[in-house]
Amino acid sequence: MKGFDFEARLKNVRKKMEESKVDCVFFASDSRPSPNIVYLTGIRDICPFFLLVTKKSSYAWVFDHQSELFDSSWIDNIYSLDSFQENLKKTINQEKIEKLGFDDSWSRPYFLFKLQKYGKVIPFSEHMYSLREKKDDLELKMLAKASKITLSAIDSAEIVPGKTENQIAGEMEVAARFLGASLDAFEPLVISGKRSSLLHGLPSNQVISKTSSVLVDVGARVEGYCGDFSRSFCFKDSTRQVKDAILAVEEAKNKAVKAAKVGVTAGELSDLAHQIICDYGFGQYSFESRHALGHQVGLEEHDGPLFVYKKIEKGMAFTIEPGIYVSNKFGIRFEDVVLKL
Repeated sequence: MKGFDFEARLKNVRKKMEESKVDCVFFASDSRPSPNIVYLTGIRDICPFFLLVTKKSSYAWVFDHQSELFDSSWIDNIYSLDSFQENLKKTINQEKIEKLGFDDSWSRPYFLFKLQKYGKVIPFSEHMYSLREKKDDLELKMLAKASKITLSAIDSAEIVPGKTENQIAGEMEVAARFLGASLDAFEPLVISGKRSSLLHGLPSNQVISKTSSVLVDVGARVEGYCGDFSRSFCFKDSTRQVKDAILAVEEAKNKAVKAAKVGVTAGELSDLAHQIICDYGFGQYSFESRHALGHQVGLEEHDGPLFVYKKIEKGMAFTIEPGIYVSNKFGIRFEDVVLKL
């Protein structure tokens, strides 16, 4: 991840440490990369990876064979994972640490129990979310690229009756790879017919019917930053109700995206989209009883606290995804990523 100012991010973390009156913050990538470690170091391919940031120094623990691949200019001390317990205890004693910030959004409870032996543990994830909420120009560029590849992958798939959901998912995954990214912001979603009313579900070997609809929800990942787009499709022989629902949801999405100006609240956008769906006669099936209109997006597909209570600010990245869900019949959703440059 070239071009990111990781030292500036470290300074901002230390400011948050001072505000929250903690002596250090502990982060952990266990089986998967922690978004906060990626944010601070740019390192996405080393796991496990433990990181401790104190007021004046920093410490990392990785496997011995991974230390040669380690490239982060601001980390002062790199240790073997084999010495984690010993070095952690020594560091906490040397730096006279009493209050420990803990990345509670990602790290397993196992680490919480370990840290509690050394002092008072204080959740720190809300401070990290506040730092990551407003993206800089390079982050927005990565998100725009992830969005472009995601949409291209969707467009490349031949979504026609007779194919299986898995075949369509595979076509999109291959297309994304050819475009230079992985389609793994989350596991690709392709569901058709009655299954699409489930909102979310994994692709199956179900064959797509000429009278059904198809719901696709996928996201490419570029330098750790996620795309997230949903599209719905119908066919010549699909029911009138399905076709009308597609018109309703697409209009609701487009008008909410257009209205998503700085200073507007996510709740206002939700009300707008819901009203359009009601005007089409689908009020009882509207997304509002199933899920929020959208969420923030960044190094995670769902990046930060609930978006519905937020006021839009410059630098934010978020989705708008209204839908209609008729149980045991069909589900329709359109979703775009919106970047406030």
